[in-house]
Amino acid sequence: MDIKASYYAVIPAEVRYCKDLPPNAKLLYGEITALASTDKGCFARNKYFAKLYDVSVRTIQQWLELLENKGFIERSTARANDTGLRAIRLKSAPLPTYEQESYDEIFASCGVYGELKAAFIRFIKHCNLNGRMITNEKMYSIITRLDFAHGKDTIGKIASLDRAIDKGYFDVAEDFQ
Repeated sequence: MDIKASYYAVIPAEVRYCKDLPPNAKLLYGEITALASTDKGCFARNKYFAKLYDVSVRTIQQWLELLENKGFIERSTARANDTGLRAIRLKSAPLPTYEQESYDEIFASCGVYGELKAAFIRFIKHCNLNGRMITNEKMYSIITRLDFAHGKDTIGKIASLDRAIDKGYFDVAEDFQ
């Protein structure tokens, strides 16, 4: 095969890990990303891809159909002006949604109650007032680090959170001695 391309292909995770696509269909998707340098899409013919991957045109058609059925590409033919050009456009896959836990759920699962919970709420308000959002992962990290630094000493944990607020910190790591 004498085709030597010098451009990059991009295969996003939702395509790479799709269990319903054979590996070469994923590779074909990458080739389409490399050829679709504009929003107008990729205009390569099935015969081009077949020669490139040393497979039949029918195999390319099957891979394209799989990619289209999974919502990764969209094929359209410009029949209005009889050019017969087929465009393959990449479709943005919807971002996966993850169920977010509330802070109350995190506190309950980590055994954060009473005055310690009140100190965490003050800390969260401090962060929010300063344009900082405490993600679930960050909250778990702070709780874990406080547990590591202070063990069961609730008063020490509260003092660390209050010192972080007083010093303008958006994390408690700076407070550990």
